[in-house]
Amino acid sequence: MEILSEPVRKPHKARLSKSRKKKSWRKFSNVADVEEFLDEEREDARTGGPLYEKKDSDLFLIDDVKPDLPPPSRKSSHKSPAAVSQPSEISLWKDLKCFRGITGNRVPEKAKPHGNVSLDVNSKQLKRTVEILNQRKTEKVRRAENKAKKAAAEQEAVNERGADPVFNRNLWASNSDKDKVDQRQAAITKSAGLPPTLRLKKASGFTAVELPHPGSSYNPAETDHADLIAIATAHAAKVAAEDAKLAVFSAKRNRSDKSAAETWMEEMEEGLPNTSTEPTDETVIKRESDEDTDDDVKGAVGKERKTNKIRKREKLQDDKTKKRSELKRKRIRDNEVYSVKKIMKEIKVKEAADSKKALLRKAKIEDPKRVKKLGLVKFVEPEVDVKLKEDIEDNLRRLKPEGSLFVDRYKSLQRRNILEPRKRQRVKRTYKLKKYQIEGRKMDEV
Repeated sequence: MEILSEPVRKPHKARLSKSRKKKSWRKFSNVADVEEFLDEEREDARTGGPLYEKKDSDLFLIDDVKPDLPPPSRKSSHKSPAAVSQPSEISLWKDLKCFRGITGNRVPEKAKPHGNVSLDVNSKQLKRTVEILNQRKTEKVRRAENKAKKAAAEQEAVNERGADPVFNRNLWASNSDKDKVDQRQAAITKSAGLPPTLRLKKASGFTAVELPHPGSSYNPAETDHADLIAIATAHAAKVAAEDAKLAVFSAKRNRSDKSAAETWMEEMEEGLPNTSTEPTDETVIKRESDEDTDDDVKGAVGKERKTNKIRKREKLQDDKTKKRSELKRKRIRDNEVYSVKKIMKEIKVKEAADSKKALLRKAKIEDPKRVKKLGLVKFVEPEVDVKLKEDIEDNLRRLKPEGSLFVDRYKSLQRRNILEPRKRQRVKRTYKLKKYQIEGRKMDEV
């Protein structure tokens, strides 16, 4: 069996240049080790000699004395104790001889001055940072307390859930208070989401379903029935007063210039003979003659001319009148200066009255039980359904119900400002309906 192996090749020797000049030496010679040696010598000369020639006492120093550090300033109070007690490394190296040998005679660079930072700004930033940290801490503590309270309430509810029920309320009592919400349940129960329409404020303070008056019962007590009758009487009196006021206003608007006696006399004489109001021929002739005589007299007086004396007298009289009126206006204007106190008093009285009216108007607007005017028609309270004492039946078979449930619900919606009060609009024909007669169906008059 033959083993094949590659022939061993000799290492390639660097080719020497044919020329033996200095230029070829620099080009084809490796001088890196020479340069490193020269750099080391320069470093030793700069640091005071090589390290292997120096003694350990020159290189190292055993520090067995505790350095006297200055007390920490107030500005560094927020730092940790370890950072304050330990000195910096540079301050410890300065005492070493090797450190001084490394530094040599170099001039240290001057420290650059800091920017113009005001202490007030730093203090404000520091205060703001402290406030934010305190606020975060308080919020964290508050959340932890709420979480602990919630967990305690849940645990207490779980512990008492298996206890026997306690019956401490009379279900049939008429004056029993409403059940109050359990605080423990309210603390752990999540509120149900409501649509936006239900989250809005209610339009009115009235309840959705008002309980009827006790006097409207089919077998009411005597006092309750008397109270209901008093309420119905007051409502009827109010409606009658409004009707009377409207009647007086209408009578004033429709009142004629003639007196009541003349109107009554004309009404009584209407239809009687010889009482016609049309003028006769004799009265017309007499009236015309009287008018002619009046015209003659007026014309005769108007034809007379005024003398210069009369004109001067009238002019002087007019001048005196104008002068008196001017003096009067000036006197009134001057007296207004001395009546400043009176004017100020009147202004104060008016302002007090206006403020009082504004308060009343505001209280009326903010009244939760105010019925607003949503349309052209004003809401009118319905009549109180009441039966008199003699109309109350002693037998339920003969009892007739009063009112309507549908109307009551409709009026409740209007009272609570949910529906607009409206008036039924009936069809009213603006013109007379024209009738046509068909010839084929026309009936002959008998």
